[in-house]
Amino acid sequence: MNPSSRWGGIGANGAQGVGATLEAIRPVGGRYGFAPGAVLNVDASEVVRNGRPPSGAHSDIVHPEVTWVVLAAGGLA
Repeated sequence: MNPSSRWGGIGANGAQGVGATLEAIRPVGGRYGFAPGAVLNVDASEVVRNGRPPSGAHSDIVHPEVTWVVLAAGGLA
């Protein structure tokens, strides 16, 4: 993550200016610090990393760990 990057978007740099905390992606079953009214950035670069030009890793989201983040964020797991 490089929050000072001129071209970095939310996918590369996470949410900025909102007091967000940063956590690394966890294995399925891992706990995250989701809290009402708070923003949590999850660095998924350990699993979301494969892809060829022009899209790169933008489509590399089919991983159990990514599904777990979504379920945990929604309070479904």
